[in-house]
Amino acid sequence: MAFVGLQIAAHTRAVADLNALQGVGSKEMQDVVKQAESATSNHLKKAKDLANQLSSK
Repeated sequence: MAFVGLQIAAHTRAVADLNALQGVGSKEMQDVVKQAESATSNHLKKAKDLANQLSSK
């Protein structure tokens, strides 16, 4: 469970960092930021779901 908790914290931070980059840089950079934020948010949701599954056992 500790590993999952660390992943939740890391992904939460990454989403915050990516959100801070919105509106900064070229259109190409914004496309990359948008894709990265989407993927990272998805990974965060999966990590939270896994943590819920593990805690209910």
